[in-house]
Amino acid sequence: SIFAFILGAAFLGNILYIGYCWRNGAQAGENPWGAKTPEWFTSSPAPRYNFPVQPEIVGSLYLYGEGTKVPVVTTALGELAATSRATQDPQFDWHDYAPDGGGVTS
Repeated sequence: SIFAFILGAAFLGNILYIGYCWRNGAQAGENPWGAKTPEWFTSSPAPRYNFPVQPEIVGSLYLYGEGTKVPVVTTALGELAATSRATQDPQFDWHDYAPDGGGVTS
């Protein structure tokens, strides 16, 4: 029927567009949405172990309704360092857990 032809043409158009974008599209960055959750603090593709030990998140990284911006502290490894919500002082030091200090010199 005519509607099956229209549906097939629509699917074909989408498949062609996906193929075009796959070949010619810009590559997404490490964190294209600017998210603040821990899964976005690793490189892409992710290494075998994202974190040397499982981080403990003690508060929300999104402070909804408070009207103030809170900096997200990262280490030289580019990974999340949990901070105190009141002072923004790091509460977790990755250097203590990385086998070789994480290749970071202090």
